[in-house]
Amino acid sequence: MPVGIGKFTFLPTTANPLSKHAPEQVKEDYNEAFLISTLSPKASATLARRALQGMVRDFFNVRDKKTLHQELEAIKDKCDSALYDAMMGVKSIGNIGAHPEQNVNLIVDVEPGEPEALLQLIHLLDREWYVDRADRLARIEKMKALASGKAAARNGNPPTSTDGNQVIAGRTP
Repeated sequence: MPVGIGKFTFLPTTANPLSKHAPEQVKEDYNEAFLISTLSPKASATLARRALQGMVRDFFNVRDKKTLHQELEAIKDKCDSALYDAMMGVKSIGNIGAHPEQNVNLIVDVEPGEPEALLQLIHLLDREWYVDRADRLARIEKMKALASGKAAARNGNPPTSTDGNQVIAGRTP
């Protein structure tokens, strides 16, 4: 949100970053959507929609659908219903900028605060999809390493750490 002093308004210059696990294009769209949210809520909503589409395509490997709506339908059974509804909301609000109404006399605006809500959902998806997956994989790898070390110890080989150093009494020297 912008802050101001008198007639001067200062706009934010950085967004709360997405994780290192999110695709670069998604991060770029998310950051740009954040930076433009005050000046152009429609543009921000459109970029949030694009970020969502990039995440759906990347995380669920959806490639053969023509529209975001079809892509969301394809993953509907892989998400809880509340999350699915929220993603459909991002699509719907983002469509205001991406696909203007056929009736040019009908004006539907993106209201103040709506772009921020869309971006919060993108951030939530980053945590739930990318960060949680990376954490899960790290825990699995740790368990595999522990099991491997125990198997080696049972066979008379001293366990080693991931860097190849011998482990003595549960610690690496």
